[in-house]
Amino acid sequence: TALSRKVHRLAAQCLGELGAIDPGRIDMPVATAEKVTLGTDSSDLARVLLCDHIARTVRGANDVDMLDAAALAVQEVLVHVGCRPASVRAEDVIAANDGSTHLPAGATRAGESFWGS
Repeated sequence: TALSRKVHRLAAQCLGELGAIDPGRIDMPVATAEKVTLGTDSSDLARVLLCDHIARTVRGANDVDMLDAAALAVQEVLVHVGCRPASVRAEDVIAANDGSTHLPAGATRAGESFWGS
C-alpha cells in the first residue's frame, strides 16, 4: 500500500541518517505525483539546491544511478528558473554594448538573473 511504501522510505531515511545504510542504494520507488510550487525567490532556492545539496550528492555519488538522479535534479531545477539548454551555451550568450551579457530568447528574467549572480 501507499502507507507501507511511505513507512519503508522513512525508515530507510532514518537508518541512513544513523549511517547504518545508504538510502540511495535501496531499490525502492520514490516517485510521487505531488508537485511543489515555489515562491518568488525560487532562484535563491535553486542556488541552494544546486550548490549545497545536489553538488554534495554528485561529489559523494558512488554509482551511476545516483549520478543520473542528480543530473535529472539539476536539469529540473534549471528548467524551473527558466534556464534552457540553448541559453547556457557560451556561443549563445549575447554581449551588450555596455559590457553586460544577456541570454537569448527563451530564457526568463529569473533564469538570466540566476546565471548573472
